[in-house]
Amino acid sequence: MTYEAQDNAIRTKYSVDFAAGSNYPTSFPNSNDFTKPTNSPWVQFIIQDAGANQISMGDPGNNFHRHTGLLTLMIHTPINQGDALSLQIVDEISAIFRGWQDPTSRVFFRLPPFPRRIGPDGKWYQINLLCPFERDSLF
Repeated sequence: MTYEAQDNAIRTKYSVDFAAGSNYPTSFPNSNDFTKPTNSPWVQFIIQDAGANQISMGDPGNNFHRHTGLLTLMIHTPINQGDALSLQIVDEISAIFRGWQDPTSRVFFRLPPFPRRIGPDGKWYQINLLCPFERDSLF
């Protein structure tokens, strides 16, 4: 599959299973329709590609390539209110991607998501949820 199919599958999973039912607006890459809240939680959604390797040998068109990546969800909550709400959001989103795989795009979240506590960032407290994934392609 393609990078576009990969990103669409991940974005759709997040949008349907979390964003649509939450009160937390999400900033997606290169989107101009997002307004950062002034005093309520919000999430920044980022997909980063991390590399690719050929994982099988054979005739052209019969070789698997494994692409690795990292979905990062930057969770922002108002400063000086503790980290409980941030961790609740981490738990909600983790449950969506833990072990998830999409057979159409061949995206697999084999490793469990984990938080990275960033701390204060201006008027926000930030925790990044890191969700490693892989995608196999046939070339």
